[in-house]
Amino acid sequence: MTYLYQKDLSLQDLEVELELEKGFEFKPKFANSIDVQKITIYDPELTEFCISKKFMNKYGKLVSAIMVLLQNDDSDDGDFALVLDEVERERKIILSKYAPFLKGKKIDELISMLNYLEVELQNRYIYLTSYRNGYTTNGR
Repeated sequence: MTYLYQKDLSLQDLEVELELEKGFEFKPKFANSIDVQKITIYDPELTEFCISKKFMNKYGKLVSAIMVLLQNDDSDDGDFALVLDEVERERKIILSKYAPFLKGKKIDELISMLNYLEVELQNRYIYLTSYRNGYTTNGR
């Protein structure tokens, strides 16, 4: 970047190098109004907000998928495996892609939300499998 700098009525070229940290980049999803290829955010608080919002959208979709899975009587092992894979995929995205931009406490919070989903889904899977096989909690 080049800026003109005026001092004592003489013009001098002044080169300014901006040293920015690595920013969080994402592709926005606007509704046909603006053509933007990529947005880079350098502010840590705004970055954390954007990542949290993206995560909560994905988390809501995971919860919806789990609710559909649990309400459907025809769910099989493959359906449970797909949803568990999605939970694991989100965990890996947080740890690899989002971790450099988040504080440790926020990472732990997001991972614990995913862990809760995973444990509940596994417990429900075990319950449904034992119910289908004729086992009960009384051992009969």
